[in-house]
Amino acid sequence: MSDIPANLRINAPMPTFTPQTADQHLSQYRRGKADPTETEADAIRAALSTMVDQADFITVGICAENVGSAIAALNGYLTGLNQDIELGEASVEAPNEAVYIKFNTRTKTLYGDRYNGNERGVLIATQADYDTTICGVYGHFPLDLFG
Repeated sequence: MSDIPANLRINAPMPTFTPQTADQHLSQYRRGKADPTETEADAIRAALSTMVDQADFITVGICAENVGSAIAALNGYLTGLNQDIELGEASVEAPNEAVYIKFNTRTKTLYGDRYNGNERGVLIATQADYDTTICGVYGHFPLDLFG
């Protein structure tokens, strides 16, 4: 812990990505769960923002302990990725069990079901209408990456 007060610390600049470099950076998280340091989390957030900004829409898949934590994570990601959408819990059953939810930002549809697996985290899939846009599936990322 630094002895410099938080309001006097100089924060490192946020990384800047092109869609190509963002896809390359995020590709390291395609096959495993990310447990990033705060610096790595900043880079992940910046790279995801770049990919989402150039996509036509995204789908977000979340595995969580219960509906409340899944919806909280979803809302955090949607806000953090500048998607002007916020959802409540009423759309998904199984409030006290592990769940998998999937949300599509184009159709605004939410799918949810009970989940028996042990994985917890968030997958982001960028989608495009044309194949000139770089798309991919990235994650698992922490539920609280944007929260």
